[in-house]
Amino acid sequence: MANLKVLADTDVQKLKDRLKTKEGISAYRKEPFLLGDATLLDSAITVVDQVPELPVPEGRPLKASSDLDNSIRVYEWLGPLDEVTATDSRLWVHLTHTLFHHYSIERWPLPEEEDKAYRHISSHWFVQGRGLGALRRNSVARLWWAVHLTRAPWERDVSLGSFKSTDPYVYTRVLLANQDVYQGLLERDFGVNLRTLTAMLEVIRRDPANRATSPFATAITKTVNLQSAYRELAMVPFEALVTSLEKTASEMEANRR
Repeated sequence: MANLKVLADTDVQKLKDRLKTKEGISAYRKEPFLLGDATLLDSAITVVDQVPELPVPEGRPLKASSDLDNSIRVYEWLGPLDEVTATDSRLWVHLTHTLFHHYSIERWPLPEEEDKAYRHISSHWFVQGRGLGALRRNSVARLWWAVHLTRAPWERDVSLGSFKSTDPYVYTRVLLANQDVYQGLLERDFGVNLRTLTAMLEVIRRDPANRATSPFATAITKTVNLQSAYRELAMVPFEALVTSLEKTASEMEANRR
């Protein structure tokens, strides 16, 4: 066991400044990525010495299919971090540039054009912006957060007990079945609300052939956004919330026929 390292704030900024140069971008195409004289600080996170391998198959559709297994590997290695620690950009920037640099290159290949490569690296190797949406784009943070927000939610909220499954990752599987579902549900503020997110995933889970799609994810997200404007969804009993969203889903499907 060992304490996981994080980068100092000043070194994260140095990496960002270096990225603005042609040489800085080319450094991401090489293995291993060289941090230079960066300062590594001990974090409070204790991990086993063996870093998990995160295999990524070739071909764009297949790359996304590896997210579920790799999410579980990263989560089980890092453990159930508290959310303050898990929003620390220094942690994720360190992991993308060191232990999981090869994974990041394989999962998110760099575009040839320099300006596109710059934006690509800023999104997937750093934490660009604020909130869950920014973490969702970081190549490693997105894996941990996908599990954190969906793993065995009935263990954190007893009102979800009637939806308990023998598979603790049942909702993680739904979330990662379609990248647009993941993006649509986690780009919004309600993505961090356990009951609301679980209710949306439960509705999708009931009919994955029709609902685990980009159009449905967009539609159900808009519906929850509208309801959030006049209802405190976190206070609605969970089964009532699922029933309400299920009714909305059925109406949407009927209108498409």
